Amino acid sequence: MLLLTKQNIKQYLLDKKLLKKEEKAIITALQGGNVNSIFRIKTETKEFVIKQTLEEPQNTKVFLKPLKLSMDRNYYEIKTMETVHSLLSEPNVPKILFSDPENFVMGMTAVSEDAKLHQQELFEGKFHFDIAYALGNFTAELHSKTWQKPEIEALFSASPGLDLRAVTITPAFEKYPTHKKIFHKAFLKSRKNKCCLVDADITQKNILLHDGTFTKLDFETVHYGDPALDVGIMIAHYFLLAIVYPHWKKEYLLCAALYWQGYQASVTFKMPDLFFTNMKNYCAMMMIGRVDSDVVLPWLDEKHHEVREVAVGIFDSECNNLRELLSSVEKRIT
Repeated sequence: MLLLTKQNIKQYLLDKKLLKKEEKAIITALQGGNVNSIFRIKTETKEFVIKQTLEEPQNTKVFLKPLKLSMDRNYYEIKTMETVHSLLSEPNVPKILFSDPENFVMGMTAVSEDAKLHQQELFEGKFHFDIAYALGNFTAELHSKTWQKPEIEALFSASPGLDLRAVTITPAFEKYPTHKKIFHKAFLKSRKNKCCLVDADITQKNILLHDGTFTKLDFETVHYGDPALDVGIMIAHYFLLAIVYPHWKKEYLLCAALYWQGYQASVTFKMPDLFFTNMKNYCAMMMIGRVDSDVVLPWLDEKHHEVREVAVGIFDSECNNLRELLSSVEKRIT
């Protein structure tokens, strides 16, 4: 495997006939690839992104322990983007331009250079309520178009996606002795409730905003599983933002409500009876995972205690709808 660097990527592109010798190219190494190398290539006539899957994480502030991750995720990430483009009315994901399985490389379309990271916008109090609703639509359509489709289940049956997501959640359970068993039992449902294609990483850090819409990036945790996991993960990150920036908690909680409304408005299957309960529990477990697993979020460093209190409160609550859940969370955030 050739490890791509700023020094050798131009020659790689020439060898793959993605650039011509006479072409002048601006090559920029992009941030955000904790377990990938990402480059943006711009010439006078074209612009695209190169992503190489890596076996070991590069960001030790996020990945606290050495890990070796499945390289198969490269194959499933490509398959996910191809599947989304074939099924969704508005894909909102990059289009695959080429792949190089030998070096675990993919090339994809690039969004505008002026695109803003949704997470950074939210950090700055730019809430984009319309995007929250649209993300709910996107999640629902992904689930609905792949709902109980044997061909999709077969295509993603060996995906390492859920195992990769579990690394960011289940190690945290060891720090909660009174909840450890019930946490594991609740998380096990993500493996049992196999209904549709699940992204498992629809979070604000993977959303680029541009031209009045959004593009979803990163599909390494995709698998055939429980749709409630996606919804719980997304809502969890709105709750985490509310904990870090309590003066904007009403706005972040409104984003969570709009995401849920968008999801309900676009979903076409009958949601299972325990969908909301499972979603609520995944939300809580994702939150503790972000502060107590082997993979954490540094921007939560000063709020670990508050995250734990809110998350356990969510898990232990008997809320039956989002209105009750939002009310409970708002009261716990000061």
